[in-house]
Amino acid sequence: MQQTAQHLFPVACQVYYPKIIPIVACKEFGVRYNYKDTMFEALSAHFSHLEKLGQEREKPLVTRPEVWKG
Repeated sequence: MQQTAQHLFPVACQVYYPKIIPIVACKEFGVRYNYKDTMFEALSAHFSHLEKLGQEREKPLVTRPEVWKG
């Protein structure tokens, strides 16, 4: 979560991050924020997401079908 605060407020001193983080989370407004406590949890969630994406039906990669008219 500290990285998010750093990206949103790049000129803020890092001593203010603990005060910024609850504002960034926005729980009172129902904003969903994905956060993992450890690097292992984050990697595990990332690999699970990649596995799920790999199992979805393939979607066409062509974004401009007029180019492929034969």
